[in-house]
Amino acid sequence: MKKQLIIAFAICVLFLSACDSAKVPPATRASAAAEALPSATCTAGLTRLDLRIGGGIPWPSIFSNTTSSTVRFTVRLAKSWFFGPARDIGTVTLPPHTGRISSSVVLTFLHTPLGVGTVVIEVRTDRTGAKIIGRCDYQLHLLAPLSVEVGTVLRPEKRWLYQVPVRLCAVEGSELAGVAKPGQTVLPGQLLKTLEDVNAKIWYPQAQIAFSTATDYAIPVIADPSPPSVDHARLGDLEVGGPSIEAAEARDLCRQAWQDRFPGRVGIPIVNARTFVFSGDTLGVSPGPAAGLYVHSRRSGSGLRGDDLCGSPVRLTPDDVSASMVVMVDQSRLTLVGVDGLTTAVRELAHELGHNLFLGHGNGFDDDGNGRPAGIRGPKRYDEYCDPAWLIPPQNLDNVEDQATPFVNCATSSSLMNRFASCTELRPLQVETARGVALVIPGTVNGTESPVVGFASPISRSRHLRRFGTPPPSREPHIMPIRMRH
Repeated sequence: MKKQLIIAFAICVLFLSACDSAKVPPATRASAAAEALPSATCTAGLTRLDLRIGGGIPWPSIFSNTTSSTVRFTVRLAKSWFFGPARDIGTVTLPPHTGRISSSVVLTFLHTPLGVGTVVIEVRTDRTGAKIIGRCDYQLHLLAPLSVEVGTVLRPEKRWLYQVPVRLCAVEGSELAGVAKPGQTVLPGQLLKTLEDVNAKIWYPQAQIAFSTATDYAIPVIADPSPPSVDHARLGDLEVGGPSIEAAEARDLCRQAWQDRFPGRVGIPIVNARTFVFSGDTLGVSPGPAAGLYVHSRRSGSGLRGDDLCGSPVRLTPDDVSASMVVMVDQSRLTLVGVDGLTTAVRELAHELGHNLFLGHGNGFDDDGNGRPAGIRGPKRYDEYCDPAWLIPPQNLDNVEDQATPFVNCATSSSLMNRFASCTELRPLQVETARGVALVIPGTVNGTESPVVGFASPISRSRHLRRFGTPPPSREPHIMPIRMRH
């Protein structure tokens, strides 16, 4: 009898026929209305999800519109450790009385931070307002890609991802900042795309190093540290040549902006200015190591730390990398595409990050053979920071030892770290140094220390507590993204 009353009530509503509502009890009408709400089916409570970088976090698997009107579903990603601030990530529109099976996912990238944390996906509709009609709750364990086999037959090496954190900022007045003011945020836009290419096309394939950001959605806008006055500079222009300290001031403003908006997140500041003035043809600047870390040469102050940098293993402390930063001109000014398909912005950012990993200018080879090869413990003698011949006087621009290897092409005789950032190659000596320095930078995650059973050997309980603040996960099956046909 109850089922017949519900059907009768639904017919009355759908066809607007004259029905006696008294024949349908109020409780039954309320039940029918509740059943007619749109829905989105996902997890039943907090669900563990084990993924490697590149994998996807599933949206709700089924969207259902049981109403008599077209419904627009809005899918929203809540604030998280991995992606930053909350944002809408997509919509689904369904005609009346229809459903859809979804295989959509939130992708992870090399710039998505590794670790363990909660990811929540919420669904609302234009018919139900702020009411959440579907929710996915995941405890995400995001792991590094599988290791890469490198080395030789006699000296094989299994190399895992080292992920170095960065903090992106835009200077007011730059095209990236647009009309936003200091204290506000903007989309990372082309700067994020540049970082993606730096990771996927240069640093990860060759060195298994990638650079992560705690927000891929909203980055802080910072003040121009020296606003224009009587000169011809414009808002967002920085002077970075000679004795100017504007680059360091911009770095400090970026650090503070991140502390205000993303407390506790660390990393190398990457600052997008409008352009550089009174700075020659410079496109980007980075600090490099202190003079004492250079191998002993005619450079003043060099050799004080022996082979702490220019040896294997690298022996540095976080204080040695405390000045890390990249300041570069606006992405819109670095759009020239080379024969390799990469923009000037990609090569420039990759090059400057190399300086933050303490790679000096040069071709990456020990051209005069006065050091030990990569993979062998002992002194390394190559390029600007680590060869005693240092630079050609009096300009002090090019390496003395590089003269032994005349340039033929990027593939055989140069590197990403040449003075013009015109190549993308990384040499074994450069990779060895960069990986050693990367581990010293605060916040770097060593991808070999995976806590998830089934992907790699579990680390000890005490180490897991120190690293993640929680006990190791239990031995339970991992959940992979569900691929369903539409």
